[in-house]
Formats: sequence, C-alpha cells, structure tokens
Amino acid sequence: YEAEVDLSNIKKEVGVYNEKIPIKLTKGDYVIEAYVIFKYTIKAAPLLVTVNDASRVYGDENPQFTYTVSGFINGDDSSIFSSNPNITTTATKRSDVGTYKITASGCTAPNYSITYKPGILTVTKRTLSVSVGNYARDYNSENPEFTLDYTGFVNGDDLRVIDTKPYAYTS
Repeated sequence: YEAEVDLSNIKKEVGVYNEKIPIKLTKGDYVIEAYVIFKYTIKAAPLLVTVNDASRVYGDENPQFTYTVSGFINGDDSSIFSSNPNITTTATKRSDVGTYKITASGCTAPNYSITYKPGILTVTKRTLSVSVGNYARDYNSENPEFTLDYTGFVNGDDLRVIDTKPYAYTS
C-alpha cells in the first residue's frame, strides 16, 4: 500500500489534541479513503529570560534594567511576548554599598515555558570631597584652626557617617 496523509490541519500551538486525520491508501486499482484518530501533545518550548547585571553609585536612582532572552524557535523574537518581564530589585537610592539581586517575573509568551535568571545590582561608593580653604597668619603667630569643607553627601547623610574623620594641618 501507498499512503497519502493530509497533515494540513495539525495544530502548532501548545496543547493536547485528538485529530481526525484523513488518509488515502492506494493499492493497484483501489483507493481506500479512511480517517485515523491521531492523538498528540505539543509541549511548550523552554525560554530563558536573563536579567543583565547593572551598577550605580550610592545615592543615585537605580538604572533602567535590561534583559536578554534565549531559546526562541521558529523565527520568534520578543515581539511575541503577551507581557514583558517586570524587573525589580529591593535596592533603593538609600541602599548601602553592596550587591542586590535583580529579578524578573510576569513575562508571558504563547508556546513557551519561561524561566528567569536573576542579575546583580552593584552599588558602589560615592566620592566625597574634602577641602581646606586658604588661610593667612602673621609671622611668628600660631596657625589658625583649619576648617574642612565637605561636598558630595547625599540622602541626608552628614559628618556622622564618617568613621575616621580627616583633619587638616601644616608644618
């Protein structure tokens, strides 16, 4: 027998299907037209959303977080997302220097099973500038008391956050 099967109605979306598939069997002068009940499952393809690492300086706003996606098939790209990933971190502009997890969630795409890989936000130290003004004194007089000027404090911080305070002197 030679068989001719029409698969034009086969579904391509994720799901479980019972399809009645037409089939033609040919032998000699005879053609037998029949149907085959075809049960099949189409499983979701794996898709990985990876949050890219980021960094910022203490006291700054968090940057715009980005992500990459791997695992698309059949020419698909992120335009098929029903909703884009929601990317968040617990770090705020007041968060201390250190590292914080950046997570993604809530992304949906037809025919894909989505998993997430978190990124890391690194909060780095802010530069604090300390300067001493210009001073004058009379010859053979004691040096004046030097005053330090600080610039760069953020988040309401002040001298109290400095563990070892600098001092100014001259020979």
